[in-house]
Amino acid sequence: MTIQFDWLRYLDVADHLQLQQGEEFFRSATSRAYYGVFCSIRDILEQREGHPFPRNQSIHTEVVRVLRGDLRATVVRLGNDLDRLRRERNRADYQTNTRFKLSDGRISLRLARTIQSRISGV
Repeated sequence: MTIQFDWLRYLDVADHLQLQQGEEFFRSATSRAYYGVFCSIRDILEQREGHPFPRNQSIHTEVVRVLRGDLRATVVRLGNDLDRLRRERNRADYQTNTRFKLSDGRISLRLARTIQSRISGV
């Protein structure tokens, strides 16, 4: 039996990072929050639903595409929210020419917690 990592624990790491002072912590919190919910959803779709995903950067787009293609409005909203959080994660991880504030990290973490509360609906 394989023990799987609980990706949602990254949200606890993000909570901890939010308590620190400095832009690097706010950016890291957003990144961890995104990966916590993204990897959880990816695993659910692969294991429960049998969706195979590529193991390259297109996996992020593919997971959102599958969610948005669902017939249930709640799952489509989940895909939209995950995509929005991904855009924030990209801004946090790659855009060095923009300031990333504590409020940006808090908004991202709040969105990740909202996504977490709806993951069971996938």
